Amino acid sequence: MSKSLFRTNEVIELLFIYLFCLIVNSLITYISLHDWSDYIVLESYISLFIDYQNIIIIAVSFISLVYHYQFNRRKATEVRCKIIVGDYLFNLLLLHISLNLMILLLSFSISSLINLYFNIPFLSNFSVLGILVIYIFISIGMMIVNDVFKKVHE
Repeated sequence: MSKSLFRTNEVIELLFIYLFCLIVNSLITYISLHDWSDYIVLESYISLFIDYQNIIIIAVSFISLVYHYQFNRRKATEVRCKIIVGDYLFNLLLLHISLNLMILLLSFSISSLINLYFNIPFLSNFSVLGILVIYIFISIGMMIVNDVFKKVHE
């Protein structure tokens, strides 16, 4: 990972954040497939989670957007130093996107294997995958806007 923008602990942290979003979605899907008619009180509580599944998933995946923004703010100085020594911003953005997408695909693969093991349909994870990909591009957009904004005011 010598050419990587991410350190090993940041890769692991990002992997767990993506995996957390996907596992929460799988858990809610698993709960919705289970028959809770024998447990009336529990069924009323679980129905709330099932009814608001999309809102819960968007809220949980919003954590990854916040993490990406914090990550970009922490990496701003390092990115500027790489630009000073000759790397182009476009190349750094492509590297950032590719690393994020590789980590996301790894966590999606792990989540899919877990879903297959527990016989949970993993098609609902594709919506979470789409949300997380959008969040990756939003974080890249914020990175570009912050860089352009700072160049204008310097």
